[in-house]
Amino acid sequence: MTAGFIMVMIFLLWFFVPYKKGSKSYGKRLHESIKKKLSSDGLGYLNPTLGFIKSRFNLKRKKKTYQTVYGSINGIYTEIKIDMEKSQSCVTITSKYDYRDNISIEKENITSKFKKQLGIDDCLVGDKEFDDLMLLKASNPDDFMLFFDADNRKTVSKLAESAYDFSISHNHFEMSMLYADVCDNKSLAVSKIKQIVEVCRRLGMLSKKENLEEVLQQNIKNEPVPEVKIKMLKLLAKYFRIENSKLQQQLVSIMNTDSNQLVQITAAQYVSNGGETFLLSQLKSDNIETLTAVINALRKNGTTKSIKPLQSLKEQFESAFKNLARRIDKTIDIIQSREDMTRLDGGISMHHAHETEG
Repeated sequence: MTAGFIMVMIFLLWFFVPYKKGSKSYGKRLHESIKKKLSSDGLGYLNPTLGFIKSRFNLKRKKKTYQTVYGSINGIYTEIKIDMEKSQSCVTITSKYDYRDNISIEKENITSKFKKQLGIDDCLVGDKEFDDLMLLKASNPDDFMLFFDADNRKTVSKLAESAYDFSISHNHFEMSMLYADVCDNKSLAVSKIKQIVEVCRRLGMLSKKENLEEVLQQNIKNEPVPEVKIKMLKLLAKYFRIENSKLQQQLVSIMNTDSNQLVQITAAQYVSNGGETFLLSQLKSDNIETLTAVINALRKNGTTKSIKPLQSLKEQFESAFKNLARRIDKTIDIIQSREDMTRLDGGISMHHAHETEG
């Protein structure tokens, strides 16, 4: 056996035999591993006949293997594509669903952050941490207030933070993650798949526009961020009959027990019996933000009952500002007198110095 023949055999082996992570055997093991893990976690059925492997050569003659599994997971059509390379694997999960309106949810980038500062092309939920992370667009921004309750914000935020690439549109959720070894991280990958499928399921349910009042009421009940809860309360009043007895009970409860004063004031303006009385009681506050919120609420729903307390508050402010104005004038006079005395003292000292020299 000549040295040349041995070299040719080595070359052929190098050319046609893929490295371990990119090999078809590895892909098949991974395919079966992912399916088994999904099945054991109760995520429905992935058709085993639909998985396949594709290979291609690039200019450097290094083989790259793609492993794709697809099927229905809890009623959501899902594709799991694994792009295997030597150093790492990229797992792309795409789940499809139907949503009535156009929406777009992406991670913030430099351009979008600049636009956000200018108030361009962005919808805000009211949760600063979430709004700073995500870029939201929709033909009907109110849909986001229905969908992004505390749990969904937390789920989407965690998925976005762990993703190499991330996007949600009106018909699919796509996310890519990088792993050194997918088999070693299959439990983590399957956990992400479960979360994505659940987000798509909830979006699909919301698209049907069924039981939206109950959904929003539940979101308000469990909402921990005051700014978000205020926006949800306003949305509830905008679209639904707040005279409903069940809804009135919830509003009264929020008005009397919520830990945030601005949330209480927002709820009170929609309470039919006792709301105005509660708002008038808040006029005793010495907090300007609170007083402003109360005055705005009374402007929308106040009756003649509010006129006298508001006039009294106005007189208090006018009196307070007059006293403040007098204090300011007196302070100016004191400062000016002190300055004049300083100049006078300086002049006397200089005159005394000249007399001494003479």
